[in-house]
Amino acid sequence: MKAVIRLAAALVVLSCLACGTNARADVVYDNTGTMQPYYYNVGVELGDQVTLGGTARVVTTFDIILFSAVPTTTDLLGRFYANDGAGGVPGTLLWSGVLPNATVDQITVATFDLSSLVPAVVVPDAFTWTVLPGSADVGPIMYDPPLVGSSADAFWAYDTAWGEYWFGGNPVANFGARIEATPEPATLCLTGAGLAGFAARRLRRK
Repeated sequence: MKAVIRLAAALVVLSCLACGTNARADVVYDNTGTMQPYYYNVGVELGDQVTLGGTARVVTTFDIILFSAVPTTTDLLGRFYANDGAGGVPGTLLWSGVLPNATVDQITVATFDLSSLVPAVVVPDAFTWTVLPGSADVGPIMYDPPLVGSSADAFWAYDTAWGEYWFGGNPVANFGARIEATPEPATLCLTGAGLAGFAARRLRRK
C-alpha cells in the first residue's frame, strides 16, 4: 500500500513539474487567413477587441501583421487590456512589452514572444490587444474573418481618450493578429493529480 501511495505522489509531482514551459501552445485567436486591402497608420495606439477560442489562457506568442509603404525600422509597443473601463473601453493593463528595432516593409509579421515572461501573461476570454509603432509610417493591416475566436466589426484607438471606430463593414474593422496560449499551470496540475489518483486506484485493484 505504501508503494502505491508513493507512486501516486510521484505522479503528482511529475505532472506539476511538467506544467508551464512543457505545455503545448494552442492557437486561441487567428484572423490572418484573409487580408483586406487596407491598413491604418495614424501614429496612435491602435488595437482590436477579441474573444478567444478554446480554453488556454496563458499567452505565449502574439503575432500582429503590419504594413509600411517604405522600409521602416522602429520599436513596437504591444499591450493587452481588460475591457473593464467605463462603457467597456480598454481599462486595466494586463501586459505591456516592446519589440525593439522591428523592420516593417509591406506585409510584415511582428512576433512578441511572451513565453519567457514571469509571471505568465494570463488573459480573460475577451480582451483588447494594441500596438503603438514608434513611426507613423507603420500601421496594422485589416483581416477578416477570424478562423479561431471572434471579433466584432470595430477597433480601438487612443489619442487623448479611447475611441471605437468602424467603417460600416467595408472594410470590416479588424486588424490581423494570431495569438497562441497554453493552459494555466493550476489546471494542468489538477489534471495530473486526477490521473495520478486514477493510476493509484488501478494499482490497488491488482
